[in-house]
Amino acid sequence: MNKHFELVDWVTAEKFCELTGEQISNLKNLRPQWDEGKVWVKVSDRKILYSLKGYNAWVEQAAQVYQKAQEQEAARYRLILNGTVNASGSPSTSPTHQPTSVRRLRLEKIL
Repeated sequence: MNKHFELVDWVTAEKFCELTGEQISNLKNLRPQWDEGKVWVKVSDRKILYSLKGYNAWVEQAAQVYQKAQEQEAARYRLILNGTVNASGSPSTSPTHQPTSVRRLRLEKIL
């Protein structure tokens, strides 16, 4: 980990955006997604500080959730392509393999 992150945790919005690449205009919209006290904390009426460690933990968790969702979607898509499940997620009642000529006719009708 970068030594700067190890030495400094809580920073101002400006420094936080400089270090993370987030837009300062987006911080207000992002705060509800972040745990108060872990990623951000209000220290006065006009000042909010952001935790670099808390933000990094949130990014890692969000990446894991995204990866798991992608894997589940890919598995569902494979089932649809194999004909074992239709697009709604229920078992398919149509044959799993159709002759190529039937598939071509359907494409020609759509086009």
